[in-house]
Amino acid sequence: MIEVYRFRTYDGQRDEWTQSRRWGTLAGIKKISGAPILSFKAIVDEQSIDPDGLTSIDFSPNPAIRLGEFQSQIS
Repeated sequence: MIEVYRFRTYDGQRDEWTQSRRWGTLAGIKKISGAPILSFKAIVDEQSIDPDGLTSIDFSPNPAIRLGEFQSQIS
């Protein structure tokens, strides 16, 4: 099992930070220069993570093992 986090990435076309549709490990998020949302994490099976430390797009962890509260808007 491994901890993954929601995170924000910079959208250069819109010139703003947006919440990613993926989840990632802290190492994976750092690798793509993202900003983790530490208050929203989950524990998932390691098979859910690709070699870069990220989940697939629109990944949804099992709600029973969520450790944080969903944040629909990030300021």
